[in-house]
Amino acid sequence: MTLLLDRPSQQALLELKRVLIVDDEEPIRRLLGYMLQSHGYEAVLAADAREARQRLDETPFALMLCDVNMPGESGMDLVSHTFRQHPYTAAIMVTSPAGQRGARHGRLRVHHQAVRSQ
Repeated sequence: MTLLLDRPSQQALLELKRVLIVDDEEPIRRLLGYMLQSHGYEAVLAADAREARQRLDETPFALMLCDVNMPGESGMDLVSHTFRQHPYTAAIMVTSPAGQRGARHGRLRVHHQAVRSQ
């Protein structure tokens, strides 16, 4: 799918520094939010996919950091939905090592993989 934007819309997206952080662990959400805010980004936090969808419908985001494994709807399902409904929002999947929760073990792993909107 090719989406074309006029020049003002393209510039607005380039300047947008709003990031949605979706993680069911509050300490991880807060840590990521603090880190991004200290570098000049606006961080909006969501505890699950339902809350993230509400935030996405309220305002545009340049980027979504999303936990892979969450209770209820998975991060992968949320990212798929986001690419369909909000094609200009990029996504990075975040997870802790297998079988461990990041906040309790002080570890966080960021996976990067090319994901295309189909």
